[in-house]
Amino acid sequence: PTGPGYWDQHYLSCLFPSCSRSMLLGVGHPPVDALSPLVLGIMAVALGAPGLMLLGGGLVLLLSHRQHSEYQSIN
Repeated sequence: PTGPGYWDQHYLSCLFPSCSRSMLLGVGHPPVDALSPLVLGIMAVALGAPGLMLLGGGLVLLLSHRQHSEYQSIN
């Protein structure tokens, strides 16, 4: 990768495709990495949607009134 964080601080990043590993070599303080807003949004949806569905289903079950049937068993 190139950019101000790598070039100005004399860092070199190498990727080894055969084993899917990367290496960062350099002198000084390493560049700071942060999660992108896209990744945070995807994580929020992926973790929040099932929780909201469970909460909504539980509320529906708690608040719905069972209607008793007029059917009488023959046994």
